[in-house]
Amino acid sequence: MSGALDGLRVLEIAGQYTAYPSKVLADMGADTIVIEPPGGAATRVLGPFADDRPGPEESLHWRHYNTSKRSVVLDLTDEADRARLRRLLVDCDVLLEGLPERDLTGLGLTPEGMATAFPSLRLGFGDPVRATRRAAGQPDHRSHSAGRRRPGAQLRV
Repeated sequence: MSGALDGLRVLEIAGQYTAYPSKVLADMGADTIVIEPPGGAATRVLGPFADDRPGPEESLHWRHYNTSKRSVVLDLTDEADRARLRRLLVDCDVLLEGLPERDLTGLGLTPEGMATAFPSLRLGFGDPVRATRRAAGQPDHRSHSAGRRRPGAQLRV
């Protein structure tokens, strides 16, 4: 089935705030690839479950937000998998990421570094507060582990 975004390739680093915007892009025809950590994305264990059978393939939440997408498992703490991620990015038009900024920085995957390495890549943040801070050139110093992230599904590219 063709869509308005045929030919666009999107890479999503699975996060709480990236599932919806990448679903919209995928449903509109973009070739969307979700990067999941080993063991699968955290949303794979969210209920309700198909036929009330808990399992990583049975989460209705996961199924709903990941229709029309492909999935690749990468351990971003592993240098070989980060190299695989960089190879995937070569052919991508959009990167959606929702990881805490310090996680990306610690992995050597800063938005600035990726923009330099992949100048045609458009970065999207699932968290609108981070997107606004980035656009204003401000670092995000909030404590993500303290649960103070503001939810949102705004896509800013």
